Amino acid sequence: RSDDPDDIVGVEFEYKAGNTISTKKVLPTMAYVKSCENLDQIEYLFGYEAEEKIIACKYDTEATVFFEMKRWITELDKKEELYDEEGCCCEDVDRSSIIKAYLKYVITKAEQFFKVKFKEVHFSAPVKIKKTYIAALKKMLPEYTVYASSKCLDEGIAIVYDYIANQIDESLEKNRHNDDSYENREKTSVLVLDCGGGTTDLVNCEYSYETESNESDAVLKVNTRFENGNANFGGNNITFRILQLLKIKMVDALYENALEYGSRIDNLIVESDSKMLDIIDSNMNSGNRPLTGSIYDRFEETYAKCEEYIPTRFADSDFYKSESKRNYFYLWQLAERMKKKFYESGNMATYNLEKRIAVEDIKDFYLYRYNEESDSIEKADSVPDIEVTNNEIRKVVYADIYSVMNDLFNDIDMKSFDKYKLSGQSCKVTLFQELLKEFITGR
Repeated sequence: RSDDPDDIVGVEFEYKAGNTISTKKVLPTMAYVKSCENLDQIEYLFGYEAEEKIIACKYDTEATVFFEMKRWITELDKKEELYDEEGCCCEDVDRSSIIKAYLKYVITKAEQFFKVKFKEVHFSAPVKIKKTYIAALKKMLPEYTVYASSKCLDEGIAIVYDYIANQIDESLEKNRHNDDSYENREKTSVLVLDCGGGTTDLVNCEYSYETESNESDAVLKVNTRFENGNANFGGNNITFRILQLLKIKMVDALYENALEYGSRIDNLIVESDSKMLDIIDSNMNSGNRPLTGSIYDRFEETYAKCEEYIPTRFADSDFYKSESKRNYFYLWQLAERMKKKFYESGNMATYNLEKRIAVEDIKDFYLYRYNEESDSIEKADSVPDIEVTNNEIRKVVYADIYSVMNDLFNDIDMKSFDKYKLSGQSCKVTLFQELLKEFITGR
């Protein structure tokens, strides 16, 4: 796939954008249960195939769909109950078997892409659980040689290797122009905050290297150590906050005076940025939990009220379960797309649900919503006329992100590090960079 044998080439996964087939080098961690009639031969759809199936079903399917498999990393033995599109049910299915099927799918796609058969596979892993994680993967994939944990890259510090490589290249370039050149880079410490889809880790990476004249390489020593982590916060938490905001705005647009505080974000979260920081700092110092205190109380109260009008809590619902599931999946997809726009654009961007968000299936948009005349939940085909700004998204995730960072950095001597790096898809949110300055003032 490349003229240079040392080049790293990413697998390209096909996906449909409207009537066009395109490719991406990332794959959603999503599973759709196609058939579970036979417990020994459960059929799944993964990634973009699962996403396309959900859209084809108008987000209204009886089949089980998993969006957050990354969170299962510490609970692989936990059981799940599966339903397929025909209503068949399988109880007590190990999460590890679903993860195994997903990984086999990814590996098979990679083998088809490169037209080879792999014998060895490498997995990066969080530092704290790398040994147990790699051991579990070896059991899942006995037909492959899975690299030992001692040879696996620590997840979250790949960004540091790129930085080190650039430093070494500069040193080697000096060597080529000065025969007497010699550089010994003393131990440098880098603190890496890695926020992925479902978890956030704090990793300490220490490295040193030596280069000598007339040499084309360097002696590099790297040590990593897990410092702290949060297994319950990641990009999915940001997506859910946006989903909550979307639902509140929809209800406020569809039902006049239904919500006491309306849908303006400043009415739902009344504290300023500085006040939110003060509340979280105060709770941190006094040991109160959650650190966000009452910041989200009015927002959560309003979101809970919205359940009467646009139900989404399908896991807790005895009535309108299918309708609630359809609503949730659709709003989740909208929130995911909006989050990606939030990553890419400035704080002043404004999104109109119908005109500005890239919703390929907008013609099929509908929600199940409360009909006041019939006193029941019914299908509604109209699109609520709402707008969401990046400033609103920023405010709704501000306290969550700061509280996580505050908790992670609480026992860390921030002045003891030479460099700080942000890693992971979620850290593309500029708030992480902005709030990091609160902990390294003047550096």
